[in-house]
Amino acid sequence: DSVHTVSLAVLPVFQTAEQHTICAGDSVLIFGKYQTAAGVYSQVFQAAGGCDSVVTISVQVLPEPVLDLVWLDPACFGETDGQLTIEAAPAGAVFSLNGAPFDTARTYPDLAAGLHTLRVRDTTGCVSEITASLSEPPPVSVALPSDTLIEQGQVLKIQPEIAGGAVQFFWSPGTGLDCSTCASVAAAPMESTLYTLTVSNATGCTAADQILVEVQKNTAIPVYVPNAFLPGNSGPNALWTLSAGTVVLELSEVAIYDRWGNLQYRWDTPVPPNQWPGWDGTARGGQKAAPGVYVYYLKLLLANGEAAVLRGDVTVLE
Repeated sequence: DSVHTVSLAVLPVFQTAEQHTICAGDSVLIFGKYQTAAGVYSQVFQAAGGCDSVVTISVQVLPEPVLDLVWLDPACFGETDGQLTIEAAPAGAVFSLNGAPFDTARTYPDLAAGLHTLRVRDTTGCVSEITASLSEPPPVSVALPSDTLIEQGQVLKIQPEIAGGAVQFFWSPGTGLDCSTCASVAAAPMESTLYTLTVSNATGCTAADQILVEVQKNTAIPVYVPNAFLPGNSGPNALWTLSAGTVVLELSEVAIYDRWGNLQYRWDTPVPPNQWPGWDGTARGGQKAAPGVYVYYLKLLLANGEAAVLRGDVTVLE
């Protein structure tokens, strides 16, 4: 007999294990491809002796830090009073806003409207990024009419153009105005006045504009006094009446005397001059005034607070 003996040796499979830890959003090159997800990746290679070699790579992705952020928009148009407050973050984390150096600050004031980027680096060295946009409220605006010239006693209506949700109004000074906290006003100053209107919205944003109301003072008192009338006729001159401009606020007294100085008629109830009923020619005692020339005395109150007196004569016609 011939005996042939064969010895069989089984070579072990080569096992290789690796562990990689990456930050969320990062990648790692595994078997020629970049991987971003956590997991176990395996691939079989041929070893030098022709046996299989199994390479196993475990990838761990560190979670992004959990943050509690409060962003505040600027309160008013054009202001830089926006703010970021970090109310909660992982222990040991540091922060960088808009490219500034990392530090431990938790409050970032004086922010303008627009995009802002916060970077967070935790104790593992991972850096995450959060971007927020702060909104800018619409501007509050007010525009008053151009400067205006008026006569003393004239009333000027001032109607501003207002935008941006204004809810409060304040005029300064309030002298000569019918309302100092209204949007639109009626102005009747006795002297030239520069008015400023300041408006504000519910969040306290303000705007202001000015108007100069220039007052032209008249030296002559604008009162028309007829020099004659015909009592008892059916025409327009049956009564002796007055016609006054806006400078004259009040007719305080009317007195009429004959040529000997005897009082024939008197009115002493203050009334707007254009509402005085007039003299119908009735003298004291209820008698009809005789035709002739009479002397009148008028006491007036002007819009500037001054009193004025007019004297003259009027002819009663027959």
